[in-house]
Amino acid sequence: MLAPWPEGCTMDPKLRQAAGAHMPLARPPRQGPRGLLDLLVARGALQPAAAAEVLALAARQDTRLADILSARDLVDEAVLLDAQAELFGTQVVDLRITPPDPRLIDSLGAHRCMAEGLAPWRRAGGVVVIATARPELFERHRAELTALFGPVAMAVAAESALTEAVMALRAPALARRAETRVAPAESCRPRRTRRIGLRLAAAAAGVPLMLSFPEIVLAAMTI
Repeated sequence: MLAPWPEGCTMDPKLRQAAGAHMPLARPPRQGPRGLLDLLVARGALQPAAAAEVLALAARQDTRLADILSARDLVDEAVLLDAQAELFGTQVVDLRITPPDPRLIDSLGAHRCMAEGLAPWRRAGGVVVIATARPELFERHRAELTALFGPVAMAVAAESALTEAVMALRAPALARRAETRVAPAESCRPRRTRRIGLRLAAAAAGVPLMLSFPEIVLAAMTI
């Protein structure tokens, strides 16, 4: 039996409703692709001029808005996560406080979790809650995740916390995979977005992870 919702952790009503109804949670973001920027500006967390610059840079570099906001330290991480959660009608989970169930991580695969910014977190009722650092990309994975786990619901988590959590749980498996990676020509499927996200995540995870798991961090940065 997989771990239930952690004792003492308050389940957001939106997730509770999704678990009870066995229905997908996330909804399409409002106001189109720039909805996150508009929400941050409306909250006073981002200046309009900075939002316009971020939008233009994202278009030129084909990069996620959240990655640019984080890399340039334009918005506090907690504020950014809260805005993403509101945008997609879900909640934020702190993987540093309540780590993912390792058995759920194993079901998807630690390397997939790192590569796609996904962490199957907890089973809540009949629904598996999937923490993601890239909520705008979650629908790409829903069919696969549903086939693997049954009904799923999305929650938002910091990419640095997700990286740390997966490494802490499954560092040996990731190290073995890093040592036996296939040739680059056979593994060049990843998108530009994924490469940038992994590099930012590995950098955000901080010096302790690099010191503890240098091969894994460097491998993640070059996927």
